[in-house]
Amino acid sequence: MTGTRIKKGTLSASKHVALVAVMSATLVGGKFALSFVPNIEIVTTLLLVYAFVFGPDAVAAALVFCTCDMLLYPPSLDVILAYYIYWPLLTTAGFSLKLAGVKTDAPYLLVALIFTACFGLLTTATSHFILGLPFWPTYVAGLVFYGLHLVSTLIFMLVAFKPLTRALEKLNRQFNAK
Repeated sequence: MTGTRIKKGTLSASKHVALVAVMSATLVGGKFALSFVPNIEIVTTLLLVYAFVFGPDAVAAALVFCTCDMLLYPPSLDVILAYYIYWPLLTTAGFSLKLAGVKTDAPYLLVALIFTACFGLLTTATSHFILGLPFWPTYVAGLVFYGLHLVSTLIFMLVAFKPLTRALEKLNRQFNAK
């Protein structure tokens, strides 16, 4: 890039693309690695870590993750809508905390738990409106799975959020310095 100077501490477009690609790949890989256990997932934690460290690029990674997920697993319209609403919204909430200057992990844990609790409601609502399934019987039938989802999110956030953010912040500083 002759004649073009990139200010130190900013990312070039190619670095943004590479960053989104790596985040998206870890999201897809993390989901796949745990796919043998129903409703145990690390995607919530990873997206909140990425939002905390990388900001708006995490929202792009969430959208790429949703698209990859639809290509890898048989999608249905209700799941597509739920995913394209839920994951970017969760990531935006995490990024909003970052913009507000929140540095402690407790608010991120709270966001993770609230969003996870709402995920069952969202997927049930989309199934109700698109597929015509009765809302309350469908929701009640999924309570065990929603409970597992909530517990796994709590565990992953408590165990992984702080060490992952520390490690990725260090890498991010090195990445931006070059």
